[in-house]
Amino acid sequence: MSVYVDRQNWDWKAAPGNVKRKPQACPRCNNQVQYFLAYDGDGWGFPGIWTFKMKQHYAFKCPICPNFEPLAKEEAKLLLQRST
Repeated sequence: MSVYVDRQNWDWKAAPGNVKRKPQACPRCNNQVQYFLAYDGDGWGFPGIWTFKMKQHYAFKCPICPNFEPLAKEEAKLLLQRST
């Protein structure tokens, strides 16, 4: 894991609650898709064995390609609270 926030190869995982946006055209793959709320973390450790997550990042991610739109942690927490 890296702390480079602008990378395009994050290992995003879907956030619990199944939060999605309205269908929209993805600017990268040009497909009509519903972006879903996803999260990933940065930390330190041994890659492939374990990683101590120190920071969590949230974003709306395209389900087809690596494109994502970063989201503030506070906004993501509010969306997750509304979905439960």
